[in-house]
Amino acid sequence: MPKNDFEILNEFSDVIRSIYPRFFSSTDGRLSSPSQAGYLHYILDHDGCSQHDITNMRYNSPATVSEKLSYLEKQGLIVRERSKTDRRKVCLHLSDGGRDLAMRLREQYYTFFQTCLTDFSEAEQKELFRLLEKFVSNCPPFSKEI
Repeated sequence: MPKNDFEILNEFSDVIRSIYPRFFSSTDGRLSSPSQAGYLHYILDHDGCSQHDITNMRYNSPATVSEKLSYLEKQGLIVRERSKTDRRKVCLHLSDGGRDLAMRLREQYYTFFQTCLTDFSEAEQKELFRLLEKFVSNCPPFSKEI
């Protein structure tokens, strides 16, 4: 029996929710929650970003972001330093260990997604990513709308 739209979206949601926990065990206990891997990836891609940048991008409360960043700092995965141009701003950087962990997790994600896309042609992959980008741009911030 063919699946309806809701069943397909529900299965897709289950797969997405399972991604971080799949790789969480490979962090050697250095992360206290799977979502912290997302923080590492964001800082990897936006070196020198601020806590405010992460709060806006990740749709978390400032208190949640502060707590998670403090943990990452205590684990030696991130470094905070004052901006040289604006002393009021604190810039976030990955330590060497944080960069290594983020890159290792990224490679695991990449391998996982490549496996999921095995039966997709190059054109289908491009179309999927185009549609996912459109989907994400239409999603309301979770903490504000849902």
